[in-house]
Amino acid sequence: MVIYWSISYIFLKYPLLLHQKKNKLKLPPKKDDHSHYILAHRGGSVENPENTLQAFKHALEQGVQFLETDLRLTKDGILMTLHDDNFNRLSNVNKKVEEMNYKDQPKILDEIPMHFTKDYKLKLTEKHDKSFTTLEQLFSSIPSEIVVQIELKDQDNFEQHRKTVELIQKYKRQATTIIGVQKDVFNRQLHSLDPSIPKFVSMSNAIKYLGAYVVGLLPFIDIYEDVASLPFMTRDFHKMRINESQSFTKYFFIYGVKFFNIVSEPFLRHLNARGIFTNYWVLNEEDEFQYLTNSCVQGIMTDKPSMAVRILKENSMKHQKKQQ
Repeated sequence: MVIYWSISYIFLKYPLLLHQKKNKLKLPPKKDDHSHYILAHRGGSVENPENTLQAFKHALEQGVQFLETDLRLTKDGILMTLHDDNFNRLSNVNKKVEEMNYKDQPKILDEIPMHFTKDYKLKLTEKHDKSFTTLEQLFSSIPSEIVVQIELKDQDNFEQHRKTVELIQKYKRQATTIIGVQKDVFNRQLHSLDPSIPKFVSMSNAIKYLGAYVVGLLPFIDIYEDVASLPFMTRDFHKMRINESQSFTKYFFIYGVKFFNIVSEPFLRHLNARGIFTNYWVLNEEDEFQYLTNSCVQGIMTDKPSMAVRILKENSMKHQKKQQ
């Protein structure tokens, strides 16, 4: 047993003895005053209407180098950057995205309830655009070096998979677009369409890899994905899970994620060393975001890109003063 754990520890710490380092994802040069990459969740949904071109552009203006979004496919085959399967929360129209043509899409409400910021509603003003956005509009409007992480929400829809890959290829964004779904069987199907496009770890495989880490097997497992986008159990996320789920299993998820967050540093370092980009989602409170700036995780996802940039800059200035 001692020999097993000793060997496991060596390969956990030095994974390149067994694995070739991944290099599909082309990371932008990290800014001098940023200790971590910031990922604007849905473009930064506390600051602008979520998943809209206005939100994405605003996040980039703040200095963010990563955007995160979701995809839904309309009835007429248009890829929309949209999280929900129904327009009800954002537009008060009780129709599914797949049931409507793109030209018939409703307008966004004046007040939008948030998912990861408890009891907060974004109040729109005249400066806000109330139109929804397509993936092609996003790709055609931002520099190709900006990384976009996309979750395909209609995960078993092969047409959505195909159209997404074709659009990535059209804009030559294979090295700067991350895609994936939450079930591994569909993630592998998506991967087969173009293995050169980085995929994120499905939730089912994240659990598998964490279990392997706990029993010492992670260094010996081949990982085909290039990005690990992992949950962080914030106070608001905890409340959200409690309120949204009636099942007792929600407590297994909540405390399982909390346990992982506590023991995850060697796990994250191992993935980083293998060239797998790691990020946590979604942190919107200053103290929780600040806590993660001491982690080896490479990226932090937030609905508040302006806050995140400010914190990283302030930390950089404090560090520089200490060195003087």
